[in-house]
Amino acid sequence: NNGYYLNTLNIKMAICVWGTRLMGSTDRVRVKGKTLFHVATKFQHFCFIPLVPSSTYVVLDFLGGDGDKLVEIPLSAKSISIAWLRFLSWIAVWVLSSADVDHSSWESWVWLALALAIAIFVTWHGFLN
Repeated sequence: NNGYYLNTLNIKMAICVWGTRLMGSTDRVRVKGKTLFHVATKFQHFCFIPLVPSSTYVVLDFLGGDGDKLVEIPLSAKSISIAWLRFLSWIAVWVLSSADVDHSSWESWVWLALALAIAIFVTWHGFLN
């Protein structure tokens, strides 16, 4: 049996996290290697999967401190798109690596390598910044 079990009750457990989180970081402004600010969108999420965007902020990184200062701006289609693109690119890698495809053929490895390269590229924080 796969999964985690609680004592002898044979209850499967999974960790599910939900709430709000800033995702889709983009439009980062740097001066002399230090980030001054960037744009990010607050999403309702389930297990860190961006679901519903609620608001977009300019995050003032240069102020430092325990918490970043946020300035609300209108929803950013670019930030929302990047958050969903990052998630969907990793789903593509997962599907291509676990799907019932003939992994003995070189074409399936090329598609998997391409999907992995795209996922790493769009996840890297320098993408579209």
